[in-house]
Amino acid sequence: MADRVIQPPLAELDRLPTPLNDGEALVVSFFHDHLPDGWEIYIQPFLNGNRPDLVLFNSACGVAVFEVKHWDFDSKEFFVDRTGDAPQLSARDHNGRRVRVDERMRNPFPQVTRYRRQIYGLYCPRHRTAFGNVARLPMTAGLIVTSATTQRVRELFEPLRDDAAQREPELYPVAGFNDLRPERIEKVFPLCRRPASQPMDSDLAEDLRGWLREPAFSQEQRNPPELDGIQRRIATTRTNTGLRRVKGPAGSGKSVALAARAAELADTGKRVLVCSYNITLLNYLRDLTRQYARTAGKQRPEIEFVNFHAWCQRICADADGIEKLDRLLTQHSRDELFDEVMPNRAETLLRDSDRADGLPRYDAILVDEGQDFRLNWWSALRAALAEGGEMLLVADKTQNVFGTAKAWTEGAMPGSGFPGGEWMTLEHSYRLPPKMIHLLRTYADEFLVGEDVDIPVIEQGELDMYPVALKWIQTQPQQAVAASVEAVLEQMRGLQSHAAATDVISLGGKRVGLDVVNSLEALDIRVRHTFDDRRNAGRERQLKRQFFQGAERVKATTLHSFKGWEAVQLVVHVSTVRSKEDRAVLYAALTRLKRRAEGSALTVVCSTPDLAEYGRTWPSYEETVTKTAVAWPDSRR
Repeated sequence: MADRVIQPPLAELDRLPTPLNDGEALVVSFFHDHLPDGWEIYIQPFLNGNRPDLVLFNSACGVAVFEVKHWDFDSKEFFVDRTGDAPQLSARDHNGRRVRVDERMRNPFPQVTRYRRQIYGLYCPRHRTAFGNVARLPMTAGLIVTSATTQRVRELFEPLRDDAAQREPELYPVAGFNDLRPERIEKVFPLCRRPASQPMDSDLAEDLRGWLREPAFSQEQRNPPELDGIQRRIATTRTNTGLRRVKGPAGSGKSVALAARAAELADTGKRVLVCSYNITLLNYLRDLTRQYARTAGKQRPEIEFVNFHAWCQRICADADGIEKLDRLLTQHSRDELFDEVMPNRAETLLRDSDRADGLPRYDAILVDEGQDFRLNWWSALRAALAEGGEMLLVADKTQNVFGTAKAWTEGAMPGSGFPGGEWMTLEHSYRLPPKMIHLLRTYADEFLVGEDVDIPVIEQGELDMYPVALKWIQTQPQQAVAASVEAVLEQMRGLQSHAAATDVISLGGKRVGLDVVNSLEALDIRVRHTFDDRRNAGRERQLKRQFFQGAERVKATTLHSFKGWEAVQLVVHVSTVRSKEDRAVLYAALTRLKRRAEGSALTVVCSTPDLAEYGRTWPSYEETVTKTAVAWPDSRR
């Protein structure tokens, strides 16, 4: 059926990060060709924390979730083991020896039943309740095994059915490959032609589609970014000295060019270190290298992605031993340790010919968000560069959230190895909607006076090409959590056909951020986040390493941790802009919005009165409280 809704599109299935196996491809083709009109197909949807194989949806008939198994029945014999507390699927090889069966395969019915329950529990923001509380449609939870006959599948799985599956077999169908024929589609999916007694209203249908649609970031992973001339030079060439530095405003493609260079070098067998101060940025850079056009989707073991201080600790541990490193960690304050002691020790070890054996050497070292680095950090990295290697540093001085940029990224940078003071410059923003650039310029004129500011240039003719919903909500501190949660739900209600619920990302401080996460999860909206309620630094680092675009959930993190990232649906909470660093952090957060031809959205929830006048310059402004602005503790000028 040519006009059937199917996501991802059939023509792009061969470019999925996790390709369909033969059985899954067979079932998708079967349903696409033979389901009645009105049925939509969602392949491996990002379902609030889970990834079922297939979800089918028809607002007039119902919802179905199918698990598809393509097991090898030739290499092993499957049978039902009844010796334990409950029957489970087991297998033996041709010699009669028991072989391990993956835990998820021992009984697929609990898995598909869990997906069914989860769909019923999905929060529907337009109705402000769970899907199952208002939907009156049947929900099918089926199993299809494409490598065995239906008779064999039923013999195997009939003993594994739970009580619900036995009571309502039409809602829990089981099928094998011989049923995948047009005339037998109702054997595979008994309710596919049966209209529901009460069709779903359009708002509820859109709420469900928001959970089923493929997220924007997943779509973009199949479409490698295009490089302009300067970005292509960065990706494919090197300087005579091997050292190069690049500056540019937010959204100008610095990270894209860096990732492309890393991929190019890895393709020639070079050992590459990609380094940043921000832990969460590394996952984003890893995704970009996989997205690079020449070898899209390829895993790149030649590239090491590492946070700078984790790298320093590893160098010290490898050369000095764990006990000496532990003593070092306890003898200094955190700032002393991270700013000076550990980087300097790492450099000393790498330059000591008697101690450097076995320590890593890299053909290329690439540093993103270089404005966060100190000169001695760069010097430590240079000590790990192999002879004849190359180094690249990219920076945006306007995003100077740690106050380090002026210390060494201006002028000739004495001692850094760069000849003279020249930078390669990227000027145009390929990420930000043009309307957002105007608001950034207004913000910089008022709040970044006296700072080094690099605002993106708007290319002629762009203004109306990228629709964007820009909203400012001025509120009180005690209302910040509720306003932020409502802003997230409002964006979920406003999703268009190009975006999904899991595209929505919430940014804020740790206290408010964690409260927002808890409020969303109380609605059964699962959130991938970086907040730890026990304020355990080790746990927070672990959460940051697990924070990535491909997570099957709504996401939340701090403004600092999202530096270098981008999103098409963004909610930002700001509570203070009193220090220079506060104002730089907010600027960085506002520049995370990514433009799309289909549209994007940014909502700012502001609980400081110091920004109220600026907020009134936004296209949409709401005020829940009026409060007199307080005096600035330090001059903005």
